[in-house]
Amino acid sequence: MDWKKTLATIAGLWVLVWLAYSGSLTASWHLDDIPSIVRNPKLHLTQLTPDALVGTFFAGTSGKIYRPVPMASFAVNWYLGGANVIGYRAVNIAIHCINGMLVFLILVQLLQAPRLSGAYTRSEIHWAALLAALLWALNPVQTQAITYIVQRMAAMAGLFYLIGIYLFACMQHPRPGGRAWPCWPVWPAHTCWPYCPRKMPPCCP
Repeated sequence: MDWKKTLATIAGLWVLVWLAYSGSLTASWHLDDIPSIVRNPKLHLTQLTPDALVGTFFAGTSGKIYRPVPMASFAVNWYLGGANVIGYRAVNIAIHCINGMLVFLILVQLLQAPRLSGAYTRSEIHWAALLAALLWALNPVQTQAITYIVQRMAAMAGLFYLIGIYLFACMQHPRPGGRAWPCWPVWPAHTCWPYCPRKMPPCCP
C-alpha cells in the first residue's frame, strides 16, 4: 500500500465530510438531546477525574440500557464546553470521518484478497474504494447519526463494528515475511466494544 497516497486520500475524504456536515455545527439541541444531556446532571462534570468519569457510565435515561462509552464522551464534552452544541457536533462529525476512513481501508483490504489477486490494479482498487467510501460517508441516510447529538451512540457502535471488520480483513493478508496478523485484537473490537455504545451490533460476524 502506498501510504502517502492513502493518507492524502483520507485527508481529502475528511475535508469533504467536514464540508458536508459543517452547517450543522451550530444547530440547536433536539428531542432526546435535552433529557439525555442538557437536563441530565449526572453528565455535568465539574472536574475531569477517573472517579467522575466512571460515575457517568450509568448516566443514561433509558432505564436499564447502559451505554457507558457515549455517556462518558458526552460528560467530557460538557466539562469542556457546557451546553455549547459546537463541541458535541464536532465530535460526532469526527467519528463519522473516522468511520469513512475505515470503510475505505476495509474495501482496499477486500479488493486485495487472495481470490482477487491480479483482478485489479492498485490504482483501480484505490479509486474504487474511495468512490464507495465517499458514497457511504456523504449519503444523506447517515444524517441522523451525525447531526442528532445523542445518536453518537449509533455512530460509535458503527465505529467499533468497522474496527472489528478491518482487523479481521487484515488477518486475511500475511504481513511481510509471510506471518499472519495476530487475531487477538479482533475479539474485543468485534465482540465487546460495540455493546458499550449501543446494543445493535450482535449481528457483527
